[in-house]
Amino acid sequence: MIACAQKGGIVGVTVQPSVISSWGSELSIDRLLDHYDYMVELLGIDHVAIGTDSSVGVRDTGFIRGVGSPAEGKNIIRGLIGRGYSDEDIIKITGR
Repeated sequence: MIACAQKGGIVGVTVQPSVISSWGSELSIDRLLDHYDYMVELLGIDHVAIGTDSSVGVRDTGFIRGVGSPAEGKNIIRGLIGRGYSDEDIIKITGR
């Protein structure tokens, strides 16, 4: 991930529970937002994006509470706002 950012790339934060934590289906959106915070600290805001690949493949690990469907994706943005991310930061993360 660091090498990707150093070369100007972007890393998407997935909503697949098994990637975020070994806590699996017990995850809430707060844990997902912790992951965004970590990735932004590690890579920089210019290299982090929403990675929405949750509907691909077998779903045997459950869902993260708060983002169980594409319609709930807006909760990621609401959560980032709640954590103090600026409008500019959110635009970068959403790829606008």
